[in-house]
Amino acid sequence: MDIEIIRGIERLIIVIFSGASIFLGWNLFRVGVVDPQSAVFSGKGYKFALQKAGPGVFFALFGSIVLSIALINGLTRTTKKDEAIIMYAGENKDERKVIAQSINTLSLVDMEMLATIPGKRKRIKKAINSLQGYRDNLVRQVFGAEKVDEYKKCYSQDQQHACRNTESFMEIESWRNGTY
Repeated sequence: MDIEIIRGIERLIIVIFSGASIFLGWNLFRVGVVDPQSAVFSGKGYKFALQKAGPGVFFALFGSIVLSIALINGLTRTTKKDEAIIMYAGENKDERKVIAQSINTLSLVDMEMLATIPGKRKRIKKAINSLQGYRDNLVRQVFGAEKVDEYKKCYSQDQQHACRNTESFMEIESWRNGTY
């Protein structure tokens, strides 16, 4: 079965269960099964309180939140050559770029300073090398092997070469060498 069909069925099931939760919550509220209850939700700088609410309100609220998230954060479909990639919201190129730049920032750690920590320097260097390999695979996955090979060829040439001014070179460069 095609991945798009599976993901579509999955989203449909989420919407159906969210709708059922809203309907059943409304029905519980309407019937008034138990005494009213209360809940307080608080976080950084906000406080949200529900007073004299039955369990049906909480069911409906839960269903509404899940349904809203499912509808707002849809699936994204992109294609590269013969490969279709389906991503959930939040699993996008920008987050992967942040990971790549984080790895680049870690590679700036001063290994000479770490020499004062016995036995740690070699392990940290190995971890950074592994993360850089992960970053390279991530870049290859996002841009494709062909563009990354073009980037590497262009990168090996002098800094005044015209290929360094292309949009794809600068984008890959920000992934491979960009830091915070």
